[in-house]
Amino acid sequence: MSSEIGGNGKEPVFEVPIQALEEALGTTFRPADLEDIDIGFEECESLYAALNAYHQNNRIQPVATANTVRPNLSFVSLAQGVIVERALPPYAAGSYLPRNGEYEIPVDEITRTLLFADAVVIEDPIFAFCRAVLSRNWMEARPSFSLLEESLQQLARFRPLLEQRLLRLTAYFPDAVENFSADIPKMGKDGMAVRDVTAATNYRDARVLRLITEKVPDRAQVGSEEWRSFIRSVTDKEGSDFQWLYRQAESLVYGTVDPDAYCPHLPNDYQYAVFNKLLARNAKSADLDIGTMMELNSGCAADPAKINIDDLVRIRRDEQVFNEWRELVRVSVNAAQLRKEDGKGKLEVFKNEMKNRGRNWQSNFQKYNKGKLKDLMTVSKEVSVGGFKAAVAAGAGAAFDPTGISVLGGLFYGLYKSARNVEKAADRKAAEAAALSFLTVIRDTPPS
Repeated sequence: MSSEIGGNGKEPVFEVPIQALEEALGTTFRPADLEDIDIGFEECESLYAALNAYHQNNRIQPVATANTVRPNLSFVSLAQGVIVERALPPYAAGSYLPRNGEYEIPVDEITRTLLFADAVVIEDPIFAFCRAVLSRNWMEARPSFSLLEESLQQLARFRPLLEQRLLRLTAYFPDAVENFSADIPKMGKDGMAVRDVTAATNYRDARVLRLITEKVPDRAQVGSEEWRSFIRSVTDKEGSDFQWLYRQAESLVYGTVDPDAYCPHLPNDYQYAVFNKLLARNAKSADLDIGTMMELNSGCAADPAKINIDDLVRIRRDEQVFNEWRELVRVSVNAAQLRKEDGKGKLEVFKNEMKNRGRNWQSNFQKYNKGKLKDLMTVSKEVSVGGFKAAVAAGAGAAFDPTGISVLGGLFYGLYKSARNVEKAADRKAAEAAALSFLTVIRDTPPS
């Protein structure tokens, strides 16, 4: 699988964070080496420093083509903000981060989504956890470092996905809210409204609000009470949809920092409807197969416990196989959406479509193997035969090349070409085996 290339045609535009993690932890980033890891404040500080530098210097880049599907899994979330009690570069004490990010690895979502997506992006939970810890003053209490240790171990199990750039980590750097406490209303006889607090802290990015509603006042030109009143009016109008509209709009706004870097992760019908509402309001269209993505990754179509990480890597070694697998899923989803069978839900129709179409798809792969693709034993013979032919040809021309360079050149070319055939054949077989194994992960019934 080819890696992304930067503007100069040589340097990769997005590095993987493995080296930064290993340098901060002082050990190799593999599950076996992290089993007995003991994280404390010192390790947390090292991780924050290394990952802060990494994320500042390695921003997520645009996708290669318009058809590339690379969803962000954790940007649309209700992650909590962080009060900065002690100076933490680049944040000053007394400020507030409207949202910090989740602390856990979305394990099931990653594996489920990579059945279909070209790659996935998640907010770095290691960085988010360390930022939250270092933002606070800790006295007798102690952070739950066990959660960080678990996230590190889970991420290490995904190392093959990180190495192949199928799993991407990025960090959200929200603008800090300075002197936020001055905008929070004081406790009155009727108490304090939660939405007034969130208006003064969480929901105040004008770029985001403009995607939700028109005529957003200039925050610098209005007083605190007028701003809170504006937010109250929007939340009253949108009801329970408001917080999700804001989070999805925030995700789109953040994506404009690195254009076309993201597409939404819509894990259920509700999020899908919210996203469509957001698009309709802004008269925008998304050239993405969002419907298929939602159906496949809704949590009911595929069983993540049956998805093997190595298989996710193997299928990507042959993009033709991967594309054929995705086409199988796409036509099965479309058929399930169009067909209406009495007493059958979309999942059951989709499962039957996958079973019926998968049977033909599997036979086509087997026919390809018997007809066009030589097995590894036959291809291996080509190595010796190719090398022999190269040696004979080189020997015949030896009289004209007393240095022997052409002899070696012809021999090595024959060996190289045959070795590449073996490699391609092996990759193809591994990719097919991975794709066929994916047919077994489709759920028979929705999870309880």
